[in-house]
Amino acid sequence: MTDAELVAKKLAQIETYVRELRDLARPERLEHDLREQRFVLHTLQLAVQATLDTASHRDPSDGASHPRPLRQHRQERRHHLRIELPPRLPAELVRRFRRRAPRTV
Repeated sequence: MTDAELVAKKLAQIETYVRELRDLARPERLEHDLREQRFVLHTLQLAVQATLDTASHRDPSDGASHPRPLRQHRQERRHHLRIELPPRLPAELVRRFRRRAPRTV
């Protein structure tokens, strides 16, 4: 069982981070402005962490300490919690992030 209030709080945080990126980030300055790069990077990291926290949240009071099958988890999630995902980032912003992202091996 999930704690709906905690999940709602995390989703509100994610929406806030996305809104801040849309309103405050300046894609045209990313290539030359270190402060802008760091703002965008940090805000994205916060949004990703809040997303991971939301996705992995389980209320410990339900006694479920063992992992459940993925199918069961998805069914419970759909049944108990109806969430609306935040809108996508602008395509231009995503392209700039991808160009500047470090290549991993």
